[in-house]
Amino acid sequence: MSKTLRLTVYLLRPGVKDPSDAIDTRRRKDKFKTYEVAKVLGVPGRIVVRAPTKTYPPHWLSFLQSASDESIIARNSSSSALMFLRVRKRWFVFAFGYGRAMLDQDKVEPRFGLRVTLNAVNPDELHSIDAKRFEGAKFQIRRQAAGKTSLDVFGLDVRQDIVNAVYGRPRSDLNLGSSLGGRDSLRISTDRKVTELPDLCGKLLEIYNSEDYKERFGWIDHLQPVRDPKKVDELNDALVRRLNSHDTERIDLAIPDMVDPDRISGFKYGTDTLQPDLDLEALLSRLNQTRKQSQALTLDLLRKRRISYFYESDDAASGSWSVYKCLVAEIEEQRERRLYVLTEGEWFEVHADLVSEVGNYLKSLPACHLPFPESEVTMREDEYNEWASQILPDTILQDRKLVHVGGAHGKVEPCDLLTKKRHIIHVKRKHSSATLSHLYAQAQVSAELLRSDAQFRELWRQQIANDNPAFSNVIQTSFQRGQYEVVLVILTDKAEDIPLHLPFFARLQLQLTAQHLQDIGYKVSVTGAACRSK
Repeated sequence: MSKTLRLTVYLLRPGVKDPSDAIDTRRRKDKFKTYEVAKVLGVPGRIVVRAPTKTYPPHWLSFLQSASDESIIARNSSSSALMFLRVRKRWFVFAFGYGRAMLDQDKVEPRFGLRVTLNAVNPDELHSIDAKRFEGAKFQIRRQAAGKTSLDVFGLDVRQDIVNAVYGRPRSDLNLGSSLGGRDSLRISTDRKVTELPDLCGKLLEIYNSEDYKERFGWIDHLQPVRDPKKVDELNDALVRRLNSHDTERIDLAIPDMVDPDRISGFKYGTDTLQPDLDLEALLSRLNQTRKQSQALTLDLLRKRRISYFYESDDAASGSWSVYKCLVAEIEEQRERRLYVLTEGEWFEVHADLVSEVGNYLKSLPACHLPFPESEVTMREDEYNEWASQILPDTILQDRKLVHVGGAHGKVEPCDLLTKKRHIIHVKRKHSSATLSHLYAQAQVSAELLRSDAQFRELWRQQIANDNPAFSNVIQTSFQRGQYEVVLVILTDKAEDIPLHLPFFARLQLQLTAQHLQDIGYKVSVTGAACRSK
């Protein structure tokens, strides 16, 4: 019986002509020994071995030594090897030991392992899935089944989850082995002999070029990180050109991390005065003042210059981000029908079908026609809510009126404003996708409790009656579909652009939230409220 090996396989980009071009430049000073592959394999190839330069004690040795009076001798070494095989005019690489560290990852075909796996795996025999989810911030997710299970059980949201890696059992008709999986590299367990590897490479190339995955996994093309360094450079160049020409219609600034926006008293782009909000034009003006007139903005400058934020109780900056990380940009290529989105310093490609789906849905969402007042940029959200409650007809303030429901939710703020016509209104200033995510989450938690928790309804009714008996019957003792309208209000200086000109990931999550609220029996509307400078 042949021994089963777990092999790690890469496919190099088409432009790589020679194996030496794929060695990481940082490793080229290391001592390598090169061997030609045996003729019996029947294809050109090369084996590159990096011998260990020294042995070293393992990190746990000193801890273990303290348990013995005798000297414990233990040494590690780090041998690495790569085997290159030229099959059907493409270079394949098999990595052994620490061989991956020898490879220049920019020369590797991105998502080779993922695409082979999705084309070859049995969809009902998956082991695990790694994904990246967008919910205001990016979350890394790993879901691993106790045994083999189907895709549906993993609970992915195909519109906001970027699949990074999939592992499972290949279809029996492909005769690939017992398991496979990966992202850029492919890890495959096989009992093939070394002389069979060229045939294996040929089969993997056929599977990679197949589009069988689209039947069950076609949604992975809707949203994926841009991994091609040339494309990233091209997008960054386009971004810098637009900033230099003041073409900023689809460029904005946003808080890139999950910080508490209500505690932030302002921002600084250098030594200038505190700014109440992130403002792209103010930033560009500041950058223009601090460099020579003849100098254009550069990517390097955007990465080096910082935006500081200050909490209201702090004299010194509470933290900072690079300008580049704060930029939110969208670049559309009409001919390719692709939208590229920059968020938190990373570019993503969004397929036109998903862009159209999100846009068409948001166009169908009605605007709320309540006369929400304008606010000044210096006005806090709680100040705005109190003011709006006095201006809007038949409206009661609910901001910071917490209902103690216990359990997993503890204290819940049902909404910010409530009308006699049963508008349940949630208000948030447009700082970033992260703050909008908080708006969507607040609306969803409140709506779920109102629909399903009789105790929550009663406690909320009692609280409203204590504040203003005239509103005591707004919340009913039982829930009926269509009774309530959830209103999402976004404070912004471009209120007319809401919601179609929100950053893409904010639009996407708005769609998911609104669809869920509609599914469980609510009417949903969204509107912008103007936030003006003095």
